[in-house]
Amino acid sequence: MKVQHWIAGGLLALLGWVSLAPLWSLYAIYAAASRQDTDGLNRYVDFPSVRSGLTGQIAGQGDSLLDRFIQGAVGGLVDDWVTPERLSALLGGGSPGSSGNSPDMSRLINTLINQTTLHYQSPERFELSIRHPDYGRVVLVMERDGIIYRLKALNRQ
Repeated sequence: MKVQHWIAGGLLALLGWVSLAPLWSLYAIYAAASRQDTDGLNRYVDFPSVRSGLTGQIAGQGDSLLDRFIQGAVGGLVDDWVTPERLSALLGGGSPGSSGNSPDMSRLINTLINQTTLHYQSPERFELSIRHPDYGRVVLVMERDGIIYRLKALNRQ
């Protein structure tokens, strides 16, 4: 009987971890940003994938010479702006180039509770949709990488 309790407890713990792992990764991103910890951000954010996705959203996917020129120009701007340092400053309450302030965790929790939709697309992919008053709907796409989830894309809809 005791063995069954241990097995049930282990399965329950595993289910809890699987369910909460994406939220833990979001918290880790926010905490790393508040500490200005670029190594921590690099662990949880796949910056090359995020940059590539944003470049495609902004510049489009055309094959003409003009489209490729625009993609190159936008890609350079996105590469300059989507960095661990700038993300850290923005999430930390400052502006890019500033040291930022300590973020208000109650504001983050309030936003997660009142303005977001969380759902799994598959066991490997998790999406968090945020309704922002100025930017509309922003979707954070996270994919499992080992035991953690990493931010792979930002989509504005």
